Amino acid sequence: MITKLTIGLDISINCTGIAVMYEQDSIAYQQLYVLSPYIHKHRSIDIEYLQYDKHIDATNYSTKESSKAYNYHRLSNTLCKALFKYFKQLDKACIPKVIIENFAHNAIGAAKIDTPMLNAVVRDKIITCFDKYGTYLFIITPLQNKKRFTGNGKASKEMMVQEFLHKNPEFEYVQGAKLDDVADAFALASSHFIIDTTL
Repeated sequence: MITKLTIGLDISINCTGIAVMYEQDSIAYQQLYVLSPYIHKHRSIDIEYLQYDKHIDATNYSTKESSKAYNYHRLSNTLCKALFKYFKQLDKACIPKVIIENFAHNAIGAAKIDTPMLNAVVRDKIITCFDKYGTYLFIITPLQNKKRFTGNGKASKEMMVQEFLHKNPEFEYVQGAKLDDVADAFALASSHFIIDTTL
């Protein structure tokens, strides 16, 4: 049985980073995922790659916006299916935690609208699927995540990746692999996995 479960999510429509940290039989484990509609050329053997079907019908404004809604639904369904295997092994005394990095409020262009909408759909899906397990849902700002992980609230993507690799010296990856989303998710999960008694 899993006696401790913490999940970090860095959500985006094209590359969602997922970090799962759990304790089973007094041993700590971690599993990293990338959820994307694309096949990644440069892969890491230490990351499990999940794919969902993304489709945009750009015939007109209405079909384009409807397509986005379906994509949010497909992404959140794929995410919850991947996470369910951990929840079904939970010890009854375990209180699982899901930590999501909030979207950047200074985003520009389509991301200013699309990213908050995607976040809302994913949060709702997580609550719908996992509330019965007593799941705590935490929303952390990018600044808070960077500050906790590196000590610098303005850390760049490169700095986050370097800190991630420093904390995971045995992590194997191919040069050119995209690691920033996984690094952010790992930062979210690891910070709360360690300090969860203060929450």
